[in-house]
Amino acid sequence: EMTPEEKRRSYQMIEDNYYQEKRRINQQQQHVSAEIQRFRQQTNQLVGKVAYFTRNDTWDKRMFHHQIATSLDEVKRTENRFVLILEETEQAMRKNYRKEIEKLEEMARMDL
Repeated sequence: EMTPEEKRRSYQMIEDNYYQEKRRINQQQQHVSAEIQRFRQQTNQLVGKVAYFTRNDTWDKRMFHHQIATSLDEVKRTENRFVLILEETEQAMRKNYRKEIEKLEEMARMDL
């Protein structure tokens, strides 16, 4: 038999864990976005430098720009995949959270 105090503590624990995990996931998302942003800026700076240093050359710049664009696309796909994984993780957590709460409520009903 659970006392009201134990019940309250159990709810609190489940909720605290849930929000802690949620925060961790959001931090990961922000971290990934920041890293991707930094990578893009560095890539653009690099493209700018290459353009500047080779402005008098007659090499085929199209290939270079194509490769850069391809690698940026790949990074974007990786980012999307990662965001998807985090979203799925968050959904699973929410489901688990609800299940835990339901279990507690079931126990509470049995106590009545």
